[in-house]
Amino acid sequence: MLVELTKMEQRYDAVLAVIRDGLTVTEVAAAFGVGRQTVHVWLARYEEGGLAALGDRSHRPRTSPLQIHHGSKPESWSFGVSIRPRAQLGSAINSVGGGFVLSRRSQASTEPWSVTS
Repeated sequence: MLVELTKMEQRYDAVLAVIRDGLTVTEVAAAFGVGRQTVHVWLARYEEGGLAALGDRSHRPRTSPLQIHHGSKPESWSFGVSIRPRAQLGSAINSVGGGFVLSRRSQASTEPWSVTS
């Protein structure tokens, strides 16, 4: 009967092949279809946390360059547009959701739009 192993069990087999069976990391990596660095990562995880450490980890990024930090002010945000007070825009303004105002700059400007609150 053919039994399908979980990822954790496959990783454990690879770790045991290096530790118990004495195979090289390169041989194990080739046998399991992964890179040498991956086998080294599995070995380090196993040494630190045992079998449980070989389980899948979250794929969520630790940081996001687009994340807005709480407490930051709109003046410190960088959207690639300028933020100016409403009074400086004159009559050619269009309201945008959230209290910001989007206005068209002159054609000579390199940035055709500006956003204000």
